[in-house]
Amino acid sequence: DTGSGILPQHRQHLFDPFFTTKEVGKGTGLGLSVSYGIIKSHGGNIEVDSTVGQGSTFRIQLPISPSADPARSDDPIRSLESTAMPAAAVAGASSMKDPE
Repeated sequence: DTGSGILPQHRQHLFDPFFTTKEVGKGTGLGLSVSYGIIKSHGGNIEVDSTVGQGSTFRIQLPISPSADPARSDDPIRSLESTAMPAAAVAGASSMKDPE
């Protein structure tokens, strides 16, 4: 962005829950913390470059394919695959009409 940049003393806290530099009532400080958690849970990484007075750049890296461990029962990809509806059922559902 082209905002004011991030002060060096704030960088170490950027991804801490509830950390904000905004005045009370203007922000919760959860945006970057939640983003960090989502990115990490997908095996990714987030980095920030910032220059005070010039703005900040956030780089997000995500893996192309999940490195899923088939032994994990809490693997979200496998959960989705096992509960997915067949394509025919989905296609049929979209063409169903409401009885009148």
